[in-house]
Amino acid sequence: EDSVVEIPNLGKVRGSITCTTWTNRTIHQFLDIKYAKSPINDLRFKPPIGVGKWDDTIDVSKPGNKCSDLSMTSDGFSEDCLSLAVYSNNLEKFNPVMFYIHGGGFFSGGIYRHPPNYLLEKDILLVVPQYRLGPLGFLSLNTSEVPGNVAALDVILALKWVQDNIKYFGGDPTKVTVFGESAGAVLAATLMYSPLVLESYFDKIILQSGGSSSPWGWDILPYENGLQIAQFSKCANEDIDKIVQCLQNLDVKLLWKAFFGHTKMVLSKPEGIHYAGGNRLTFGGYSGFLPDDVYSKLRSTGPTRKYKMMAGFTKHEGTYFLKHIFDSMKDKIKGIKNTQTMVSVLGLVLGNQFIVTLEDSNEVIDAYAKAYAKMFTKEAMNTSDYRLVLDEIIDLSGDISVKIPVLRDFLINQQNNPENSYFYSYEYEGENSYFNLRTKPELYPFKGGVSHGDDLLYLFPYLYKNPLNSLDSQVSKNIIDMWTNFAITGNPGISLPPSTKSNYIEIKDQIRNVNKDIFNLLTTATDEKRSGCQ
Repeated sequence: EDSVVEIPNLGKVRGSITCTTWTNRTIHQFLDIKYAKSPINDLRFKPPIGVGKWDDTIDVSKPGNKCSDLSMTSDGFSEDCLSLAVYSNNLEKFNPVMFYIHGGGFFSGGIYRHPPNYLLEKDILLVVPQYRLGPLGFLSLNTSEVPGNVAALDVILALKWVQDNIKYFGGDPTKVTVFGESAGAVLAATLMYSPLVLESYFDKIILQSGGSSSPWGWDILPYENGLQIAQFSKCANEDIDKIVQCLQNLDVKLLWKAFFGHTKMVLSKPEGIHYAGGNRLTFGGYSGFLPDDVYSKLRSTGPTRKYKMMAGFTKHEGTYFLKHIFDSMKDKIKGIKNTQTMVSVLGLVLGNQFIVTLEDSNEVIDAYAKAYAKMFTKEAMNTSDYRLVLDEIIDLSGDISVKIPVLRDFLINQQNNPENSYFYSYEYEGENSYFNLRTKPELYPFKGGVSHGDDLLYLFPYLYKNPLNSLDSQVSKNIIDMWTNFAITGNPGISLPPSTKSNYIEIKDQIRNVNKDIFNLLTTATDEKRSGCQ
């Protein structure tokens, strides 16, 4: 059965039908609606341009192109990928809209990883946009031709498309919740600070395991990194216009190859991960996305408006990031034995210097300092084998990469809008694991635990094709209730009060409010190890 929708001033689109997982509820799906012109040739690296009117009914019943990503494969991947998917269970209603920004390190991901079959059990409408990835979306030469941040501009244009057109699919443009995970949460959080985002675009936000000040989300040397990628592309030239022309005409696989050449070179240095570019957001420049750096915004007024917010992270965020460090620095790590050296190297690689020097919130910095002192006592630092303090190292990795940035965004929002701010800690360890899915766990001296990305297993039925077991299914239903309740009412649950520094929402096999110090979440693995409750 087809679903045909006419979008005034654009044209007609034909979708298809699918069903929800638990009740076989009908879902009208439109999988490949173009919201921008193809960003190829002289439009490569430039801000997106909205699509114009079409005459014939366009078939969007099947998935379109995936955005060219780090795999550099040609089958189904293309630069012509600026589309979005709309999933609606009632084309005649005005249901609240959930607008999901996917993660993937800003160099992978897309619509195909986030099907609607769990979320559409509830009366919401789901939109999943694609945005340009890697150097195609983030490369900056600090010029109007290559301004950087065009991936963020893609997302903003998709939000505008929702405002203009979602009512024709059964969505309410006045009730939009932006939510994202990992890199998607970094981008979502940063939207709160951008002058390009109109107040009408969204009023609620869910941050899952990513914050606006996550060190790995920002390119602090965009021009220098852009020139280096141009050099690896054999596009180096004293004339910047010739560099731009060369990069615009470069085969996309060669562009990705140059990006990896740059990344490999900077990762060869201990602190290099924080000086990599080509797949990160930038401050200032010609894009207009964020004229001032987000750290200055955090130190001053915070977001320009009050948002209803739900934010949180997984229990063992650090394992996923630690895995990537072990992978990219395996030769260096092989030569490290004692704890002091390992902690010093990891702190530098993870970005400890960015955390402790940021003066936006003394309470957050003080809490991190106390957590660090608790984890790395004199006795722990003098341990000759760092593997004896892996729990402390996992906490360190998670705190710097995710937990401190997410807490920072939440606490600023909580100060501005205390009645509508909720914080959660995701602590359910189910049958499946995102960590185990993405790696061979036996290669590492630590287990994944409740890792970065585990919450996605219960929001989107993509990563595992087999049905969830009965307990995992119930947990998934609980999480869907919590996320959609927030999108519909601004409250994740009747029995869940707003969060403060002394209470938050604990997600295990049950969801409940707990009256505990929120900063204790910085030392979760350490505390469990020392209490013998692992």
